[in-house]
Amino acid sequence: MAEITIDGFPEPVEVDDNVVGLVQSLNTLPGIFTTASCGGPPDPGPGQHPAGEFDVSLEADLNMGGWRSLEILAWAAGELQADLVAWGGTDGPRRGSLCFDLSGTADPDEAAELIGEARGRYDET
Repeated sequence: MAEITIDGFPEPVEVDDNVVGLVQSLNTLPGIFTTASCGGPPDPGPGQHPAGEFDVSLEADLNMGGWRSLEILAWAAGELQADLVAWGGTDGPRRGSLCFDLSGTADPDEAAELIGEARGRYDET
């Protein structure tokens, strides 16, 4: 486990070592806020993904650039053959945002790199 600082969180959060880059990359996207993650530990406990799988839950605030960021995530999920699943809003601090889950068996660092590259292309337009 690693402790990382995420803008908008009052304290550092613990993240599985192998998804640190992915969580950080997702949180740089406008309107995207990660809420949970699992990197697939070698000895998974209840509710954890097995080794070789990752899962990151996030919220998208559509008023803060979330639409374009979701386009980036949808493209990256397709490239990685990962799943990007949506469900209804939240009663949390960003009430009214949409919730998503990005999961797959791809290398989380590759996912982070693809998201960064896609964001760079979008930032140029």
